[in-house]
Amino acid sequence: MLPASAQVISGTISGTVQDSTGAIIPNASVVLTNQATGDHRTSTSNSAGLFSFHGLPSGDFSISVTEPGFQAFTEKGIHLDPGDSRDLTNLKLQTGEAKAVVTVQAQTYIPLDTGENSHLITAEQIQHLSVEGRDVTELLKTLPGFAIGSQNSTNVNNAAPDASQVSSGGLIGSYSANGNLGTGNSLKLDGANITDPGSNNLALQTVNYDEVAEVKVETSNFGPDISQGPVVVSAVTKSGTNQFHGSLYTYARTYQLDSSDALNGPTGQMKDPDREVYPGGTLGGPVLIPGTNFNHNRALTFFVGGEDYAQRNVYAYGSAGTALVHALVPTPAMQGGDFSAAALQNYLGPSLYNNSAYANVATVPTYAKGDTAGMPTLVNGQLPSSLQDPGFKYIMSTYPIPNNLPTATNPYNWQSVDYINNDLYQAIARVDLAISQRNHFFARYSVQRGSSGEPAAIFYNPNGVNTPGGGNSSLNSEAAAASLTTIITPTLTNQIFANLVYLNEQFSSNDPSALTAFPYQGAFANGRHPLPELAAYNSPAGSGGLPLSIVPDYTLGPIFTRKFDPEVGDNVTKVWGRHTASFGVYGQRTTNNQTNDNVPTNGQITNYFLPGAGQPLADLPSPGQSAGTSYTMSGNYVTDELEGFVGGYSQQNILPDVNLYFWNIAFFANDSWKVTPRVTVNVDPASSIWGSGTMLMATASSFSTLPLSPVGLPIRLTLASSGTPLIPLSRSLAIALILSSSNLV
Repeated sequence: MLPASAQVISGTISGTVQDSTGAIIPNASVVLTNQATGDHRTSTSNSAGLFSFHGLPSGDFSISVTEPGFQAFTEKGIHLDPGDSRDLTNLKLQTGEAKAVVTVQAQTYIPLDTGENSHLITAEQIQHLSVEGRDVTELLKTLPGFAIGSQNSTNVNNAAPDASQVSSGGLIGSYSANGNLGTGNSLKLDGANITDPGSNNLALQTVNYDEVAEVKVETSNFGPDISQGPVVVSAVTKSGTNQFHGSLYTYARTYQLDSSDALNGPTGQMKDPDREVYPGGTLGGPVLIPGTNFNHNRALTFFVGGEDYAQRNVYAYGSAGTALVHALVPTPAMQGGDFSAAALQNYLGPSLYNNSAYANVATVPTYAKGDTAGMPTLVNGQLPSSLQDPGFKYIMSTYPIPNNLPTATNPYNWQSVDYINNDLYQAIARVDLAISQRNHFFARYSVQRGSSGEPAAIFYNPNGVNTPGGGNSSLNSEAAAASLTTIITPTLTNQIFANLVYLNEQFSSNDPSALTAFPYQGAFANGRHPLPELAAYNSPAGSGGLPLSIVPDYTLGPIFTRKFDPEVGDNVTKVWGRHTASFGVYGQRTTNNQTNDNVPTNGQITNYFLPGAGQPLADLPSPGQSAGTSYTMSGNYVTDELEGFVGGYSQQNILPDVNLYFWNIAFFANDSWKVTPRVTVNVDPASSIWGSGTMLMATASSFSTLPLSPVGLPIRLTLASSGTPLIPLSRSLAIALILSSSNLV
């Protein structure tokens, strides 16, 4: 096996030139031609008959071999997948005149010289397979060994993701390979790592079907030159050719053609009224300037593409289940102080009203907060407006109006489905330049921008009431990759590369005024009036009196997440006789900075459990007092809350930023020794150092630093066969010895 370059998903084509008897032919002239661009490279077989071309893009190639006294040999249709190392085994020249040409068509490639387990999503599959969405990672479910998986750190199940929506996160973490969790999947685009460092279940950019040529998926036994994993998904963007080509297209879907979701029946909701329209186009070819001789040899090619993702009335948070919202909310009559038996029956319905689990909210209140035990003053559950707390009155005014009759199996008097509008677009530009036969340059830039709805909490639906006014996220994702391949001599090749990935996503309120009119300032009396969240998870649902309401605090400015991931490296390949030695070094500095949005800087009410009717509740003492004022509870939790009573309240004064960064420095060396044309021995030492990694959490009173610096040193020895299989049944033999060590720096 001849190794591909670390972090660069270019490939290698090599072979051994022989005569019809199997004898080595040195000094034969070898020409490799890219069939799409016409670019060609030349080499000469060495004293062992071996030649090798490194730093090749994926695509179709042809190879011509000539030597005086032998007929010329040409093999066409040699397909190179991303990162492949292809060894040509049928290069046997026949005696005769050079004018005679023996032409063969390359056969389907089955790797016999490596134990690598990998799969390819081909250009034909990408073009013709029926799909739901626009991200090519959806096709992982078609590969052997992959299962549709919704997973966490402890389990994997077959809950299918909804691929129809487009987002930068894609579906890279939604599939499990060979029993691994989806968090073990790494995604690369032209060698650039676009896996979200803050959540390995997500990507940083959509891998668009019409903008990529092929996708290689490596699941096990790959060499030390491949980083990340244990599953590595490498996508290669389309490139220009020496002829112009392009496309204009539109993908669309509408709810009239959709089936009803399984949740529609049990919840009584209508079918999702979604509409999606995705217009786009691509163009590629040589860079020409009319009327000039610029690029007359068409060595400079380009590819550009763009697509708009217009999504209307789609499920919030990605699926029907995550878009469903429900709660047991006080009725308008209760918000006005009416807690009579009739009002409570209307609130709870017959099923919950007679359920003992809801007794704390089904009891008609008799005591006002200033009453003396044994001397109740409330008549027919009517709470005067003079006793109603302005804060809770405002909180309740933000609730939706009940629209459902609660039952034991569906204990909510309000339910709905959150539909949102998403507006995103994506664009890509790529250039390939054959500077000379010795120097080849590649560069690609892609961007994805737009906005999406966040009606409840950030990133997820807590299954309560929505945030008043709703929220919105704005996305800017940019990725770039570049490499320069230099053929220093026919036996020495160098490839230097650099990648850069950046993401900035901000979350803000659609209506800030809906979150800033709370009459109280909270615990810090700092002039802020943010709406507090209600975070008591009562069981059964609603039995605490108020619904769950997780409200992000947008009043301190946008909540953000930012990722910055530059990578650089260099790979050198040298052919000595029967040995092909490769050396590589790689450096990466990953930054993941984001606001900790789970901190209640707007205040959080966390306990609704209060004493029963006529029982006392003592307030906290004011400064200078030995004991707080004592009040009498009404007997109904919702009435107590409307009077201003809660069991627990907490608030933090700042919204902290979590700043995570770490270095990843790796290097490898590989010696591929072709003992015979049929037997190859590979020795692959590698080292990877994660150093100077720090997670910084800034809070009001502390600053903590956590070292994240494991060091690993794996060494792999692989013996493999190529050519005619040594073992007919398995077609290859691979023996691996792995030594590893790990310690904290």
